[in-house]
Amino acid sequence: MLSERRETVGWDIGGVHVKGARVMWRAGEIDDVRAAIRPFEIWQGPDKLPAVLGEVAAELGIQGGEAMAVTMTAELSDAFRTKREGVLFVLDEIERVFPGHPLHVLGIAGDLVPLESARRRPLDFAATNWVAAALFVADRYRDCILIDVGSTTTDIIPIRGGGVVAKGRTDLARLASGELVYTGVVRTNPNTLADAVPVRGRMCRVAAEYFTVMADVYLLLGRLSPEEYTCPTPDNRARSLTGAAERLARLVCADGEMLSEEEVLKIASYLYERQLRQISEGLLQVLSRLDNAYEIPLVVAGAGSFVAAEVGRRLRLGVLGPEHVPGGVGCTALPALAAACLLAGRWGNGSHDGRRDQDRGRLGRGEHLRTLCEKVAELGQRHRLLIVPGGGAFADVVRQYDARFGLGDSAAHWMAILAMDQYGYLLADLIPGSTFVRSMGEAREVVETGSVPVLLPFGFLRQADALPHSWSVTSDSIAAWVAGLAEATLLVLLKDRRGLSSPVGGKGAPSSGAMTVDQLAAWEGVDDHLAPLLNGDRLDLWILNGERPDRLAELLETGWTDGIRLIRSDPSGVAPRRGPPGRPGGLPGRPPCAHP
Repeated sequence: MLSERRETVGWDIGGVHVKGARVMWRAGEIDDVRAAIRPFEIWQGPDKLPAVLGEVAAELGIQGGEAMAVTMTAELSDAFRTKREGVLFVLDEIERVFPGHPLHVLGIAGDLVPLESARRRPLDFAATNWVAAALFVADRYRDCILIDVGSTTTDIIPIRGGGVVAKGRTDLARLASGELVYTGVVRTNPNTLADAVPVRGRMCRVAAEYFTVMADVYLLLGRLSPEEYTCPTPDNRARSLTGAAERLARLVCADGEMLSEEEVLKIASYLYERQLRQISEGLLQVLSRLDNAYEIPLVVAGAGSFVAAEVGRRLRLGVLGPEHVPGGVGCTALPALAAACLLAGRWGNGSHDGRRDQDRGRLGRGEHLRTLCEKVAELGQRHRLLIVPGGGAFADVVRQYDARFGLGDSAAHWMAILAMDQYGYLLADLIPGSTFVRSMGEAREVVETGSVPVLLPFGFLRQADALPHSWSVTSDSIAAWVAGLAEATLLVLLKDRRGLSSPVGGKGAPSSGAMTVDQLAAWEGVDDHLAPLLNGDRLDLWILNGERPDRLAELLETGWTDGIRLIRSDPSGVAPRRGPPGRPGGLPGRPPCAHP
């Protein structure tokens, strides 16, 4: 992290709003955030975009030279014949307005690339504001559902294990998966929510005309202020209670003289319920494909966060409101804030701690791996060891392709296990005298020769297929499952310092010593499947700092070391102290991998 003050700017350029966020950093932490929004219907005049960008920049206090990250949804506007045309237009205009700024564009795979690179594949940068918001939230909440209800659309984005596990990436795919619901609290026409509304005790069909919008509904119900009514009124009259009631009455071809205020309010309440139902249906569709879905909270954001929060309460889900979003702009410009923070993180001066960063936090990325492998070879001469590899950078590639294309669960599962095979080849090359194996029988033969077997798990798991195809399962659980088959007495998971500092239930890192099964289940340092897999199993589990090979040696030689050990039902709360392990499986385990 850098100690000097730096600034990054994020843009969310939509079809009806331009949003910007300027984030000031000091010592790697957010020091100040400014956000600005301008209503701008781009189809009314695309040529006015530069002026709007300039207005937002002036409000943010942009002076020159700040690095910028861009997301967009404006390309969908019918001002452009194709999305390709729309993306290229936005890129051209933002470069023209900010020629002295380093410009980066966020892609659907979560990659930030220079603007010139984005020009070569424009469709990869269409509709990306939700990607920024999802990555930002995933860096702060390991397991949640982000629901961002905006003026026009609603994003429902599942996050598991600190990764975005959305099925869809394009607008079309996200509409089909339930992750994009085309409804919002400002611009949506109520006739898209209901073909009839209650009037004087009976259902009355509605007019298929542009008489009113949901901003009228929420203005009448006291959930939006006139200032939050950010689109033009359908009749070009006032954003007032009287004006809203007159417009909503026209939904049933009436007016302010024909329907009383109370009758119009009843229509408004009904439409609120219909929008809650529509968003609930999308959320339930997303929840239906997730394991233990009702145990994870909703993180709500956007102009309609109050709608998302009510959906969560009715479904008896935990709700984290916009106040939980750092920077205080969760209700206004979350994607713009997120883009600025993602760019800062790329430069190493951002606020996120890197726990979920795919390029950091693994032993395989540091200088410690070779030293550890040499120690394992030495220990293998005195102990019967079995190595189960993680996936490392190889599995990260699978995550990136899953993020880009929305892979099926089984496809991602087997691709990530193949990544473990690749990492296994690396370990077998780095551990002197080791041999890669593909079965328990081969592993036992190698152990008898005094060498260290490194399991390549793809063929082995393909034959058994005993674990869920889910991102909640990583090499933590795979190692535990293999250890059981090997009749091992001890399972050691090796992590770097960053992994060991993961919080327990969001309340801080565990101290060295004992950890119960319940604490293990709440700990962000391991996958969600490990604790249930080990519950009731008598296999000893230790979690050690792999950057300190001496601790692994001490554990294998004495049965004790400085690390985290799993305790189960001993009434004293102290795990029984054991002597040195001797039978097969002294060391199944590596750092957790990106594995379904």
